[in-house]
Order: sequence, then C-alpha cells, then structure tokens
Amino acid sequence: MFLSEVLILSPDGTCLLSKNFRRGSSVNSHDAFVARMQEQRLTDSSPYFSVNGLNCFFICRKSLYFCATSTASVPALMVIESLTRFYQILKDCCGTVNEESIRANFILIHELLDEYLNCGYVQLSTTEKLKSYVQSEPAVLRSSENQAAGLFGLEFRVAPSNAADRPVIRPRVDQEQRKNEIFLDIIERLTVVIAANGTMSRGELQGQVNLKCFLDGCPQLKIGLNKDLVIGSKDKSLKSYGNVVYLDKCTFHNSVNLDEFTDKKIISVQPPEGEFSVMTYALEGDFPHGLPFRIYSYIKDDASSRDVELNLKLRCELPGNCQAIDVVAHIPVPSKTTGICQQLSSLNQSAQLMAAEKKIEWRLKKVSNKAEHSASFKLVGAKENKSCLIEIGPIILDFEISGFVCSNLQIQFLRVFDRELSYAPMKWVRYITTSDSYIVKLK
Repeated sequence: MFLSEVLILSPDGTCLLSKNFRRGSSVNSHDAFVARMQEQRLTDSSPYFSVNGLNCFFICRKSLYFCATSTASVPALMVIESLTRFYQILKDCCGTVNEESIRANFILIHELLDEYLNCGYVQLSTTEKLKSYVQSEPAVLRSSENQAAGLFGLEFRVAPSNAADRPVIRPRVDQEQRKNEIFLDIIERLTVVIAANGTMSRGELQGQVNLKCFLDGCPQLKIGLNKDLVIGSKDKSLKSYGNVVYLDKCTFHNSVNLDEFTDKKIISVQPPEGEFSVMTYALEGDFPHGLPFRIYSYIKDDASSRDVELNLKLRCELPGNCQAIDVVAHIPVPSKTTGICQQLSSLNQSAQLMAAEKKIEWRLKKVSNKAEHSASFKLVGAKENKSCLIEIGPIILDFEISGFVCSNLQIQFLRVFDRELSYAPMKWVRYITTSDSYIVKLK
C-alpha cells in the first residue's frame, strides 16, 4: 500500500501542509477536496471518494482534515488507520494539534512525514520509534488556559484541561522544568436512540482508558479497577445486581500485563512513549446510571396559521455534582421555514436558525444535575401542508460531561514502581462522557 500525497486542511479548505510522494495523476488533490467540501460537508460524507482515477481519503480531528490520496487501489480502512496514527503522532510530538501549532511546527511535521512515510509507504508508525530519528524541537504553544483554576469550569482544585497537551519530545529550554506527571483519562462515547415515548430503543457505550506519562526512566505502573468488575458474562442480570460493574467486551494494549487482573482487577503496564489506550471496552443495553438527558416536546399546530409552535424541555439527570458543558441540540425544521421567534428560560442559552441546513441550534453553555431548561420556538411559514410537520426532528444532542461515566467504571488506585529512581509523580485522573450519536425522536 502506498500513498501519493498527504495534506492537512483547515475547516475553510486552506492547505496548511502538503507533501507529495508520488506524481502520476493529473488531478489536483487540494482542489478535489475543496470541491468536495463545497458540494457537501466532509463530516457528513463518506471518508472515501474517487475523482478521475485518484482515490481520496480523509479523517476529521479537531475541525482539521487529514487527507491522503493514492493512484493505486488501496484498502480504505488501512489508509484511514494510517491517517489516524499520523494524527496521534502529531499530538504526541506537538502537544496539541490545531492550525496555530501546525504552522509553528511546520518543519517538525515535514520531518515526521519523511520518517513515517518512505516514498509513500508506511514505515515507522509509533512515537517511540520515530522519536530517535527526529532532530527538530517542537514549538510549544503557551496558552492562558494554563492559569485556569479548574477543569471544564469546575470549582474544585484540578489540573487545567490542557495540562496533558504537552509534547513527549521536550524542548531543551524546558528540560529543567520537567515535572513527573501521569494523566489517566476514562472517556466514554454514547450512541443512544430514544423513542418518542421516552424509552431507549438503542443504547451503546464505547469506552477507553487513555494513559499519557511524563516520567523519568521507564517505571512500571499498576492501575486498580473496580474489584466487582465483570466482563462478558452471559448472565445479564448482573448489570443491576449491587455494585457490580458489567462490561460486554474488553481489549487491552499489547504492553499490558494481566497476571493480576482475573483475581484482583489490577492492570500492570510499562507505558510506551506518547498517549495510548490501555484498555478499550463496550457496553450495550441499559446503563447503570441511566441516561444523562431527557427531552420532552410538544408541537402546537394551529389550523388557521402557517406557523408552527415547538416547545421543548431538557432535563439533566446526572448524579451528584456533575455537570455538562457545551450542550447543543440540533433540531431539524421544515424546509419552508423562513425564520423563528424564540423564548428561552435562562440567560445562558442561545438559539439560531441555520437556514442553509434547515435546523435550529439550541445551545446551553452549562447544565447542572437535576436542572431543567425549556425553549419555545415559533417556526414562521413552516406549514405548507400537514406533511411538513413530519420534517420536525429527530433532535441530535451533543454534549460533554466531566467527572462522570455511564458504566460506573472507577480507578481505585494508580501506583508507580521504579527501583532505580525514587520520586512521587503527580497523578491526574479524569472521567469524561461525550455524545457520539444521541438521538431523540419527537414522533
């Protein structure tokens, strides 16, 4: 498998970086991707398309498009996996990946591409192997967020949200200021479909335990999970029995030692360079903590008017002091809608009609547990006939929740064992839940 060209594009189609490994196509790769972006949003289309014999592939990360082309018939999954690994290498070596960091680390990224791809063939695909061949130092971007008092706006003392966004290749000027730190993130992504009557017709959870270390030497880490963790049992009644944490399936990184996992639920690992997933897991069906959000709707149809009134109430059902940030409800509306009149229940909300996409974006900056927020929208000129009401919904909800995971998986302890060096590193553990596809049907 070989690639002809690799590009990194900004959300508006500007080429931030490109490297051509093989010539042989008359098609301009950049123009092909920009034309695709103008026809339809790349995030809404297939990650593969072909233009006059040139095969084009892309992934979207942090609103940036990592693109690759090939004149040969290559497996799409292999190319997408190669782009994903390249993004992870950039994240490890540059700390954070955005337009500013790509421009600041232009030479370093070209050097990484030279080592990662040799004449278009993937050679070195891990940060640990690439690190010894890279001579350029990363340009670390300083952000005012480092002075923040809390993570995701929380009031108690935690690390800043961008604390782990540091390169594993440390610049010489930062060597003396290097801290021994460990960042352990439990991240869960939800795929949920809620029927109009409020019942969950589909529920899937994909979770990862991600580890990123900034440690001297090569110590061994031990991670303790819930002692009552059950994986892959055929007895589904265990999901609701006591404090048992049930997972349908689970896989581990090849560097993980599972000698103590069966009896004590302890994972031993000697972490490689960069960020990696210690453990990935999945759960289907009902979640131990239930659904984080419920949406109740009422559509008022006046036969004497062409306008339609849509009333929504969002209820947050998170436990404890958890809260969600950047909650966005995408509400499809009839294609004949010319405008909206809105009435929102609080000041931290906003809503606007996206005329081109024929939907309303209802945004809430922060939603606390047990909180209820309501919104009333009058869809001006929406009703041309009765069938237009079918175009309302379903609602797609985007959110991020800190300090909470639906599976109830918990880190009991995180220990460092190093016989040569004696130090006490700072340990940061974060729990994050995000929506992958959270759909609420209205009818």
